[in-house]
Amino acid sequence: MVIIDMNEHIASTVKMVRKNLGLTQAQLAEGLELSAGHIGSFEQGKTKISYDVMEKFVLKYNIDANLFFGKTRDDKDISDASVVYILDKITDAVNDVINDYRTGSSED
Repeated sequence: MVIIDMNEHIASTVKMVRKNLGLTQAQLAEGLELSAGHIGSFEQGKTKISYDVMEKFVLKYNIDANLFFGKTRDDKDISDASVVYILDKITDAVNDVINDYRTGSSED
């Protein structure tokens, strides 16, 4: 069994997801209605992310909340490769939405 520091894990998850979404700290902060300093503080593990902020992050960016706890939806431990795969899928979905928007082919 692997023991992880949850604050450290959540901090690295916030940073990894933000980068995978192609957002700067300032852009993520704006999306979550926070300051960029808050995001930096979360990513450095200096400040613990609140449940409300985590919930907003998950809902706004369609993130699997289980990533924050080192699990997948089927409750298995995840490896770095699994995280990269999941984040690639998120990026693909975001890029599809952006491309649809740019080409005007989005379905409303």
